[in-house]
Amino acid sequence: NLDWVVKGSDLEKDFQMARVEVVNDFVAQGYGTLTLGDSEVHKLHDVPPHPGGNIAVIGAGVGLGQCYLVSDPIAGHYKCFPSEGGHAEFGPRGAGSEELQLDLLRYLKVKFSGWNRISMERVVSGTGICNIYDFLAYRDPAKVDPNVQKEHLKSPLDAGIIARNAYPGSVCEKALHIFASCYGAAAGTLA
Repeated sequence: NLDWVVKGSDLEKDFQMARVEVVNDFVAQGYGTLTLGDSEVHKLHDVPPHPGGNIAVIGAGVGLGQCYLVSDPIAGHYKCFPSEGGHAEFGPRGAGSEELQLDLLRYLKVKFSGWNRISMERVVSGTGICNIYDFLAYRDPAKVDPNVQKEHLKSPLDAGIIARNAYPGSVCEKALHIFASCYGAAAGTLA
């Protein structure tokens, strides 16, 4: 999200390269997945790969990056397409009458007043982890560790504070569980 101006034609000339194509970060991630060896991939399900099948890539960081790759059987390679899928609407989930994620959505609508919608990356990103923690701390302040809260207030966008303090039964652990559940939902939607 910087205002840099990068021209492929200038890079071609400066570095004496035949062709330079400037791509966004998740297009690079997408093409990078094609270079992974079997030992670098962790299978979630015991399903054999489908050569030439479509590939979806998702990654939470500052935002929620997504892309997809489609095989071109004529050219014999994949083409990667970026997506702004992280801007999709956050859809709360939960079993039966569980309202925790609905309450999270309500909290975020107030926190980001002026916005009539909450995007998925407000929940599924590094900042999203902080937003979830803030919600849980607001909802049940008696369960908040004062030392963690003090550290968090000094660096309110540092998800590492929450991850480092995710001890069993802690607010931080609960925040990461909600984050993981929402991340799984986002991955399922992308697939």
